Amino acid sequence: MLAVKVGVLRLCLVSIAALNILLGQTPESTSRPQFDVASIKPSVPREVSSPYQRSYGNAGPGQYLARNTPLQLIVAQAYDIRAAYIFGGPVWVSSDGYEILARAETSAEEARSTRNGIQPMFDRDRLRLQALLEARFSLKVHREIRQLPIFAVTVVKGGPKVQPANCITFDPNRPAALRPGQFRPAYCGQAPSEQNGLSLKVTGSGVTMTHFLLSLSNFSPRPFIDHTGYKPAFNATVEWYIEPTQSPGLVEIDKSSPPAEPLGPSLVTALQEQLGLKLKSTKGPIEVLVIDKVERPSAN
Repeated sequence: MLAVKVGVLRLCLVSIAALNILLGQTPESTSRPQFDVASIKPSVPREVSSPYQRSYGNAGPGQYLARNTPLQLIVAQAYDIRAAYIFGGPVWVSSDGYEILARAETSAEEARSTRNGIQPMFDRDRLRLQALLEARFSLKVHREIRQLPIFAVTVVKGGPKVQPANCITFDPNRPAALRPGQFRPAYCGQAPSEQNGLSLKVTGSGVTMTHFLLSLSNFSPRPFIDHTGYKPAFNATVEWYIEPTQSPGLVEIDKSSPPAEPLGPSLVTALQEQLGLKLKSTKGPIEVLVIDKVERPSAN
């Protein structure tokens, strides 16, 4: 009798799994968090080329908002990878902008962690965004390793110019109560960025060298790969200036004029002068995301 019951149970499990496959629901897709409602539509064509009219990212607990944003950048957020390391797919993936508004019902705990910028919240929203892209754009991707240009980072003689770790360990049971306009505490393991005009600054609190360089790689055409061998967590701040760019279609650029003098050090120079790090251009193994299949989005 036991053998019969086990056999029936196995048959039921197989039947449920088969039904999920017929409905297009894999075990992964049914277990991942998903947005409850989502609107996706193409952007106005004349606005697509202007990054100054573009915004995308988390818009609150369980919310995602994109305006005039190419799919390539949205995929980069969903899979936590640099857009430059996304390969494959048709031209429109990087040229056509989209408007996306997606919302999900969230628990009080998730809403609280969102306000405090806690990583699990961002991870949940990335999973929601992945599920949305797979459902509406029929997106299929895979990861692989390729040899690409990198900056290999080592330490100059005397060691890195960093400070001992001084930060607050986040307690999910006692999150900081922030008043309007108040900055988040310096939680251990975080490296937020600030921009003031053409000046950029990244401040790491209780970070490892690998984590800090990973955060800085978001502002570089090639990633910074840690070859320092420096293991302790530390605090550090690096500040640099970016080149002024001209907003498309607003002012004609006078190409006969000499380029303006830089206002301050570049990121590469700042890393050397402010943190005592040495960079070498080379090639190294980089994880990339390859688009195997993608289609224009289904109707709302």
